[in-house]
Amino acid sequence: MRTISRIPRLALLPPASGSTDDMATILASSLIEDITLGFSALHSLRVIAPYSAAQIGRQSGDQTTLLERYDINYVLESRLIGPREDPTLVTQLISLPGSKILWAEHFSFAKPDLARYKREISQEIARIFVAKVEHHELARIYFEPSPVAYHRYLVGLQYLDRPTLPNLTHARKELKAALRHSADFVPALGSLARTYSKEWRLTPRGGHQLLKSAEDFAERAISARNDLSDGYRELGVAKLFLGSIDSSVESLEIAETLSPHNADIIADHADTLVHFSRPGLALEKIQRAIDLNPINPDVYLWIAARANYALNQFQTVLDYIGRMTDPRQADGLAAASWAMLGNQDEARALVGRVRENNPAFDVDEWLSLVPVKERWHKDLYREGLKKAGF
Repeated sequence: MRTISRIPRLALLPPASGSTDDMATILASSLIEDITLGFSALHSLRVIAPYSAAQIGRQSGDQTTLLERYDINYVLESRLIGPREDPTLVTQLISLPGSKILWAEHFSFAKPDLARYKREISQEIARIFVAKVEHHELARIYFEPSPVAYHRYLVGLQYLDRPTLPNLTHARKELKAALRHSADFVPALGSLARTYSKEWRLTPRGGHQLLKSAEDFAERAISARNDLSDGYRELGVAKLFLGSIDSSVESLEIAETLSPHNADIIADHADTLVHFSRPGLALEKIQRAIDLNPINPDVYLWIAARANYALNQFQTVLDYIGRMTDPRQADGLAAASWAMLGNQDEARALVGRVRENNPAFDVDEWLSLVPVKERWHKDLYREGLKKAGF
């Protein structure tokens, strides 16, 4: 069996744009993201998650240094060039170190044939990297919806990547339009489910119906294609917040099996395992997710911090929170960790900051709302929060 260090590591960078319009940039960026997610289903290739690829792509001067730091062997670069009315996507696949060009092509974005572009780019990457035994896996994950459906799906994907309530509304509109043209298009069904679970997270005391809608669309995705991860991932997320932790773990185990290198699915699985009171396994999962998404979003660090709290590793909790871009969202957990370490001054200061934003915060009410499998785990949260002064 090949070791993980020998598996090729590929970053597909979103397009740098020249003088072109916003819609071409949206479509090209979503196209590259969708190709990335497709390859995350394979065992013989590790793809860097779209979030980290976007962070690397925004760098100019030290891009090569970042690629080396994260042990990336190959990179797909893309760029939009040409006039606004006739933009062109130029792509090239490069091996590192040495910057040898393995393949290059350009695609017109005046009237883009997005499904064909996805197929051609994917086939070239597969030709170079993918073990022959896994070519049937690419056939499994690749299917071609109507051109209109795929176009609307890619637009929806960009709105979903920036989850504000207005953007979720826009995403939902585009994804429903995609389904009108291709009713069993599983990525659109899964993404539509995600709009509802994300809205539930953004809405104070979000309605139960939002999670039921997420559950319904996830189950439709599974019914359409039970060999793809999209539906299982979204079902797992919905089940967690509906309080069915066992079902959530089961669904996310299947999702990860079907997409073993999808960092966000692995992170969702780790999150559910924290709620399932399996912090050791959760920590293993989130470390794998971080390896695949090295310039990771705060939610990865939040999951790692919570897993360490359940393992009584309170200083490690604070270390992870300290790495977050916005550590204030973890003030409650940080206060509990300081209290468990015996530092009441730090704990009280954070309690005061939490009270400024949420003066009605109540430990027992919060614990009644958060799904946690084992009593010892809830008791540990309660002990730390009470010691901190909540």
